[in-house]
Amino acid sequence: MSHTPKSLLKSLAAPVLNSMNSMLDGRESRLIADPGPRPSPPIFIVGPPRAGTTLVYLLLLRALRTSYFCNLADRFPRWPVQMTRLASSFREIVPSDNFTSKFGETSGMTNPSQGRHIWIRWFPVDAPPGNPGDTLPPLPEEFTRQMQGTVARIEQTMGGPFVNKAQAHCTRVLNLARAFPDMILVRVHRDPYFTAQSILAGRKSFFGDEKQWFSVKPRNVHELEDKPVLEQIAGQIYYLEQGIDGDLEQAPQVPVFSVQYEDFCQDPGAVVRNFKAFYAQHTGLAMEPRFTIPDSFKVSRIDRLPAEKSAALKQSLAVFWND
Repeated sequence: MSHTPKSLLKSLAAPVLNSMNSMLDGRESRLIADPGPRPSPPIFIVGPPRAGTTLVYLLLLRALRTSYFCNLADRFPRWPVQMTRLASSFREIVPSDNFTSKFGETSGMTNPSQGRHIWIRWFPVDAPPGNPGDTLPPLPEEFTRQMQGTVARIEQTMGGPFVNKAQAHCTRVLNLARAFPDMILVRVHRDPYFTAQSILAGRKSFFGDEKQWFSVKPRNVHELEDKPVLEQIAGQIYYLEQGIDGDLEQAPQVPVFSVQYEDFCQDPGAVVRNFKAFYAQHTGLAMEPRFTIPDSFKVSRIDRLPAEKSAALKQSLAVFWND
C-alpha cells in the first residue's frame, strides 16, 4: 500500500502530537489540582443576549486590573492555564482599547474571550430541561475542583480578580455560586424592547434566517419552540431573567451589582467607580485602576422595525411582562 508524502507526514506526526497532548494534559491537571489560594473573589457578568454584557465586560477589564480567559486560552481549551502563562511570558496580558465585538467575540489572541470552549468542559452546551428557578443538579465534584483550580491559576498569573462574561452563565448562576461561594455577580439590564430588536437582528445577521434560535436557551425552551418568532424572543429574554432570579433566591449569599445598560453608556466611569466601591464593601479588597476609559458610549435607542412589526413585538413582550 503506497502513501502520499502528505499522508506519510501525518502518520509520522500523529504519535508526536499525541505525546505532546498527553504531556500538556498532565501538566494542566497538576497545575489546577494544587493551585494554592485564590487571591480574589471572582466576578461573573450575566444578562440576556444583546443586553450589553460584552461591553460591560470589556470596559471593566480595561478600567481595572483584572484577569480573564484570553482568546489564546479559549483556542486551546484543554490547557487554559498553560496558554495564559505562555502568552504572559512574552508581555503582560492586557485588553485592548477596542471595545467592539461580534456577537460577544473579540479579535486578538490576548484579548478577552467568553471562554465558551473552556466552560463546556464542565457545563453542558444547553442547560438541563426544567423551569426557570428549578434547582440545578450539582456538577460533579471533579468539575468543580477543576474550575476552582483553573480560575485560581489564571488570577495568580495575571494578577487581579478573575472576571468573566459568558452568555450561558444566565442558566448556571447557582452552580457558579456553588463552586465560588465568594463570587460577585454583575447583572446587566436593558430595555427589553431594544434587547429583543437586537436579538432579532442577530438571528438575521448570524443565520440569515430570523426563524433560527439565537444564543442561549432558557431551561423551558420547549414552551417557546412552537411560538411565533417575536414571541419566542420575548419569552427568551423573560425566562432567562426569571432563571437568574430563581438561582439567586437559592444563593442569597451572592452580592449582585446591577447595571442599567443605558445609564452605563451615558457614564461608564461612574459605573466603574460604584463597582469598585461595591467590590471593596463585599470583599474587603481594593481593585487597582488600570487604563482610562471613554467618557461615554453611543446608546442605540432607534426603533429599526417597520411600524407593524414594532407593534407586534411590543404585544409579544406584553404577553410576558404584563402577566
